[in-house]
Amino acid sequence: MQKMNPDEEIALLRDALDHISRIANAARQPTKRLDWISLRAREALRGVSWNREYLPEPKKASMEEVHDLRGTILMLVKACESDNLTAISAAVEEARSQHPSLLRKIDGV
Repeated sequence: MQKMNPDEEIALLRDALDHISRIANAARQPTKRLDWISLRAREALRGVSWNREYLPEPKKASMEEVHDLRGTILMLVKACESDNLTAISAAVEEARSQHPSLLRKIDGV
């Protein structure tokens, strides 16, 4: 591989950070971690040094949170299997209240 001059290397790295930020922002299912990745890339492009106090990494889900999510998924599956629209609607609203970052409302839906 041919060695780049510093200006080319900087341009390449800036382009990669911009691409990472755009891809993270365009995710079908936004998450705190993708939001963090996008913000971290944008801050680097602006020349802001990373500071753990200013931009701490998002926490990983605990086993309790994973079990809560599994319970919510089971509730949604059972509601869908019932073919009862009222039950399905209630289950979706309950799931949204329990996991707002995962089940964001979409305009008009």
